[in-house]
Amino acid sequence: MRELRFESLPPRGEEWVSLHDMRIRSIHVGENEVTFEFPGGFDVVCDDRLTHTGPAEITMCCGADDFSCEFRKERPSRRGLKFRGRGIDLEELASLLKKTGKELEIYIEYCESNRICWRCDVNPCRSPLRMRRWERVEIEACGTFPVTYRWQEGKNI
Repeated sequence: MRELRFESLPPRGEEWVSLHDMRIRSIHVGENEVTFEFPGGFDVVCDDRLTHTGPAEITMCCGADDFSCEFRKERPSRRGLKFRGRGIDLEELASLLKKTGKELEIYIEYCESNRICWRCDVNPCRSPLRMRRWERVEIEACGTFPVTYRWQEGKNI
């Protein structure tokens, strides 16, 4: 298993990870550690080569209190898009994924020196196509803490 470790949230330097269009299947919350599992892997740039990994995970050395999450449902109406949302604990989100078997597909990723934010679609969203409803989650972590990316070898792109 390969590994990249950063003492704080990673900059876009010579080595970096892209999570765009990648899926989180499960979240494990420990006392001082939070792990996100990506069974389909993610994209890694090392030595100017883009590689799609095998199964992978990200471990952040922080507590669940360092995260804020929002769960939101969206649907179109005659007056425009309607939103219903609420704050959700990271543990509750982890439980929801485990109970329903759904995954979070990251469609926007922000990384700054002391902040990371992932905007995700909940997949699969099992509403009939004609209803056009979306479930979305935003996960944000603030602070300076070590982040470790681990993955099994994949294929060069």
